[in-house]
Amino acid sequence: MANIFNILITGFENQGFNNILLFLKEYGQNSRFIIKTVSNREEIKTAGNNSKIASVRFLIESTIYSTEPEYGINDEISIDIPQKAVHLVLGLDPMEVMNNLKLISERTLVILNANLNSSNANGGYSVGKIIEILDQYVRTTICLNFEELALLKFNKLYFASFIMMGVAIKEFIGFFRKDLALKILSSKTENDTSNAIKAFEIGYNLN
Repeated sequence: MANIFNILITGFENQGFNNILLFLKEYGQNSRFIIKTVSNREEIKTAGNNSKIASVRFLIESTIYSTEPEYGINDEISIDIPQKAVHLVLGLDPMEVMNNLKLISERTLVILNANLNSSNANGGYSVGKIIEILDQYVRTTICLNFEELALLKFNKLYFASFIMMGVAIKEFIGFFRKDLALKILSSKTENDTSNAIKAFEIGYNLN
């Protein structure tokens, strides 16, 4: 038997949204404990930009990470996450996290970017209010201005995504493997590979 681990990602492209999605898909393909990986992605129209939301679902061996319910190895996995079934939220866009409260529960870990993108800052929410609401529903909320840190360290906004991935790997180190994460990051051919790894390490060592 196997279990499903559900991840929700929200953000904008200039924050490195695609970095997270592609990393998680590649991680699923390379981990010998993850049997299947399915993902879904959509764009959300906002006043000044297109916010993006994605889900990644891992079918994993039940001996590695226990979740409910159990599935057969050959079961098809829907791309849609059931209500209250998310384990990890990577919220570069806090407003879209709020718009998907139906997916979170007391077992959810939320890693939240402490910055409301100006093109999506509506609805009367502040970051403090969002954290206050999330803390009523989720297991833990880790909140930091990942964009500000990325600009400070690398002068590029999209490195916020790599920092956030480092935090996520550390928080779920019983499920994720740091060595595999670094191997995937090291295999990239872009000029910013070394900085991507540095950003990841910053996130991994934050706590």
